[in-house]
Amino acid sequence: MEELEEIDGIVERLREFIRFGYVIGSEVARRIGVTDGTGYSWLQGEFRSANPKLISAFLDSMSVESDSGIWPTGYQYREHKNWRGIPKPRRCPFCSG
Repeated sequence: MEELEEIDGIVERLREFIRFGYVIGSEVARRIGVTDGTGYSWLQGEFRSANPKLISAFLDSMSVESDSGIWPTGYQYREHKNWRGIPKPRRCPFCSG
């Protein structure tokens, strides 16, 4: 019984990853290494994964904090250099808050 609850928890984490990571289920299924139908049957609750370690390994290797799509863990956004030499707007010293 405890094992089934663990599998359901892992699948719920996968649902949240898809919901907040702005990716489609077929892309996630492809990255996990299963067919689209298998991935969607897990998400809909029709079947439980026989090997939940695949899902948890995938979720551990991905970052949910991305704004658009799947980014590798450890990715940090860096501001691009200003190649055109356009000065950045300066902040008003009186308006700081």
